[in-house]
Amino acid sequence: MSDPIDQAALERIFDAGRRAARQARSAFARADIWTDLAICSVMRDGMLRRTEASGLDWEHIRRDPEGASAQLQEWTFRLSPVSIEFLDAIERSQRGPVFVSRHGRRAGPRTICRRIKRAAERAGLTGDFGGDSPRWANPEYWPRPLRSTVAARIGRALAPLAEAATDAGVDLVVPHAELERISQRAAAPMTG
Repeated sequence: MSDPIDQAALERIFDAGRRAARQARSAFARADIWTDLAICSVMRDGMLRRTEASGLDWEHIRRDPEGASAQLQEWTFRLSPVSIEFLDAIERSQRGPVFVSRHGRRAGPRTICRRIKRAAERAGLTGDFGGDSPRWANPEYWPRPLRSTVAARIGRALAPLAEAATDAGVDLVVPHAELERISQRAAAPMTG
């Protein structure tokens, strides 16, 4: 499991990245640094996993007078002014993937991971910064459609047991640890 990047670490990443971008000798190197920073910032704003960040296209980003938002699958999240700054620095076109590899193709989850690690190293941070959002470890942060799906799967998994217990005249009490195990198993196919 990767280490979380808290707000203080993000500020260090952003400061170090801005300095490195100013000192970069080529436009390519600057764009590469801005992309690293945009990945970190946008993933923080949307609490995105690497696979979700990889799937973000320019068409998902909407600008309005108050700033910008992004819509991915069933949820919409606001982009911070910092994310807008970094996205403006890398915007290549209004079409296609937001995050691209050095070869111009959509950046996959492993590329996203490497870029986050590189941004953390540039800031002098040590640890295993793999880039997945902490929200997946805590159902409180799951998007509503995912929470509903997991709850439905748990309900379906427990329904036969509850019915049998009711038929036998027994009150069904499921220990918290068992609910946690069922919840993790129900969510497993959707995370990855």
